[in-house]
Order: sequence, then structure tokens, then C-alpha cells
Amino acid sequence: MPIGDEGATTVADLLRDNKSVTKLTLNTCNIRAPGATALAETLRANTHLLTFDYTGNSIGVEGTREIREAWNGTRHAASDHTVSSGGKWHIHGESQS
Repeated sequence: MPIGDEGATTVADLLRDNKSVTKLTLNTCNIRAPGATALAETLRANTHLLTFDYTGNSIGVEGTREIREAWNGTRHAASDHTVSSGGKWHIHGESQS
């Protein structure tokens, strides 16, 4: 069952101060703009995530903008190495395991 916005908010809360998780995949989880907002707030606080994949969700233009701004705003040191592709963000040169 998809986690939806409530689950995305829970994941965001759990990852906010986590320094171990470097890859997060939330494909087709029925996440919309409210869940995207919670995840964007976590991306601002947790710069240890190097790969984030939220493809297959309906986060809309606003959710996409929030995630993009959070990612780019906190990973500027690696911005030359950041790839965005249809809901996937990755910093080149970092492990994808």
C-alpha cells in the first residue's frame, strides 16, 4: 500500500537528523504536494542524502519547485555534480549503494 502524504511526513520526520541514510527511494507512493513539502523541509535539514527518487508521485508544480529549491539550496557545493531527471536527484561521484 502506498504511504501517501502521512507516510511521507513520517519518513521526513525520521530522516531530518539522520546521518546514515544517503539514498531515499519513494517511487509511486501516492505522495502529493503536502508530502513533498515535508520532504523538502527534510532535504533542507539533512544534507547527507545524496540520492533522492520520488518518481511516480503526483506532487505537482509546487511540490516539484519546493524539492528542487531545497535540494539545490543545500547542496550548492556539489551543484556542478547534481543531476535531476524526472523526479530523481543524484550527486555525481557519490556512491549509489
